[in-house]
Amino acid sequence: MPFTIIDMLYGGLAPAVVALAIWFVARRVLREDAAARYAPSLALVIGFSAGYWLVWWKEAHGYWMPKFPYDLLAFVVAAAMIFGPVVHTRGVSRFERMLMYVLFGLTAAWLLVPTRPAVQPIRHLYVLGFGPALAAVAFLFDGVCERFRGPLLPGLLTFTGMCTAMVLLLSGTTSFALTVGAGAAALSGITVSMLWTHSANLKGMSLACCTLLCGGMLIGQFNTTNTTVPLASYIILPLAPLLMWCALRGPLSKGTGFVGGMKRVALPVIACLVVVGLAAIAGLRAKAG
Repeated sequence: MPFTIIDMLYGGLAPAVVALAIWFVARRVLREDAAARYAPSLALVIGFSAGYWLVWWKEAHGYWMPKFPYDLLAFVVAAAMIFGPVVHTRGVSRFERMLMYVLFGLTAAWLLVPTRPAVQPIRHLYVLGFGPALAAVAFLFDGVCERFRGPLLPGLLTFTGMCTAMVLLLSGTTSFALTVGAGAAALSGITVSMLWTHSANLKGMSLACCTLLCGGMLIGQFNTTNTTVPLASYIILPLAPLLMWCALRGPLSKGTGFVGGMKRVALPVIACLVVVGLAAIAGLRAKAG
């Protein structure tokens, strides 16, 4: 068993409880406009950070300041906690928001892409590729957050985060799996909170959520010990929630209640399951070989 009970408490229960508490405190303390933008972002990132640093303390790495590029993921996600809600301030145009997302994405890529000699000759290509890609994913996900309210969307994100952690585990990066798992646990706390706040808009946490999922897959792919896991697995999972766009029209948009909700998340869930299945098959082949 790769995880202990303490890992599950620190990386699972603690982030969920902290995210749930921060959600209600932020919505009660902040003014209406600020609460709508900051509550989701604060709940996700503070919940994730609680799990991340508890696990870090438990594993006793021997250092607290960032030593490797992958150590910076928690700091980049924390920056997105502030940056994301700010770009959703009234008066900021879509073009300005996309421009700021690109600047943030390039900065995040510069910090997260490894600097080791094997990567150094083409490192700038990874930075120029990942930065705008992160910006595009976050920008498109803003639209999903604007159109879907209630616990359905954070529930899907929780499932996506769990599948992401599973792929990272199958790729041999257990510590990164636990890191992303803490984010999924924080999203589960937000899902529960949305049972009482159905009309809340989650676009304030769009950038932080995409940074966590995309950044987690980036560092996982660079540090994998199981090279048989398809590269597509690292790319498709962070994009899966965008398939919710397909549920705005056509047969998937019809229906109400539980059945209607399941139809709307059908494509993202299927994509996640297929990716995890491919990664599991690759893991079995690696062991057999």
